[in-house]
Amino acid sequence: MNRFLLTISLCCLLTPSILPAQSQEKKSAKQSSLATIGAVETVVLLKTEHRVQLEARIDTGAETSSITAKNIEEFERDGKPWVRFTIEHKDQKTTMSAPLVRTVEIKRHGAEGVKRPVVRLQIAMGKIRSNTEFSLTDRSKFEYPVLIGRSFLKGVAIVDVAGDHLTHPITQEELQNEN
Repeated sequence: MNRFLLTISLCCLLTPSILPAQSQEKKSAKQSSLATIGAVETVVLLKTEHRVQLEARIDTGAETSSITAKNIEEFERDGKPWVRFTIEHKDQKTTMSAPLVRTVEIKRHGAEGVKRPVVRLQIAMGKIRSNTEFSLTDRSKFEYPVLIGRSFLKGVAIVDVAGDHLTHPITQEELQNEN
C-alpha cells in the first residue's frame, strides 16, 4: 500500500512540470501562425466608393473596435435598423450606410455611460482582411481615427507594442484585383 501511495505522489509531483511545457509548445505554434502588427497600423476600408485609408491605434484593452464617424443617423430599411454615417478624415468625406448590429454602452470613469451604434465594416490591415464590428463615434479629438480592439485581434494577430506600421497598406491595384 505504501508503494502505491508513493507512486501516486510522485506522479502528481511530476505531472505539473510536464503540462506547462506542452502548453507553451502549443502556444508558440499558434503564435507563429498569427500576423504580427505594431501598436499603430494603417487600415483601409473595403467596399467603399473610393479608397479610405486611416491610421489605427491597436488597443488590447478595448473589446470592440471604434471608428470616427459624424452625422450618425439611425433609420429603417426594409423594416430593419440601419445606420448612416460620414467618415471625415483629412480631406476625405465618405458617407456610408450599414445594418445596425447592436448598441454598446461605453462606460466612462466618473461619468454616465454613452450608447453607441455598432456596425460591421470590411477592412484590410496588410494581408489581414476582416469583417469586424466597429462602434461609431466622433474621434476627431483623438490622435487616431480608428481604434482596433480585441474582437479584431483574436486568432488573427499578435501585437508588438515596440513597433509601428509592421504591415504594409493594401495598394490600389491589390484592392482592384480583390474586387
